[in-house]
Amino acid sequence: MVSLSERVKVIEDTTIELERLSQDEEAQMLYEAREKALKDKNTSIHGAIREVAINLMRMGLSDNQISEGTKLPIEEIGKIRAKLNRA
Repeated sequence: MVSLSERVKVIEDTTIELERLSQDEEAQMLYEAREKALKDKNTSIHGAIREVAINLMRMGLSDNQISEGTKLPIEEIGKIRAKLNRA
């Protein structure tokens, strides 16, 4: 088990490193580019999951089955279904 003093040391070291990196303009630009890439990837993945949900709706699966298969909340599936029905 890690002692409290060891945890405090890790937090202090991490804080120092974060402060150092935040002062480095190139490191900050790399960080921001990585953050944007991760957000874009997550957006793409979420969009693909929504498309799978739509396909499952068209196949006649229930909202509960779609939620189980896609891990989307029932509320979001309901919104997708409502939008699909309006189209």
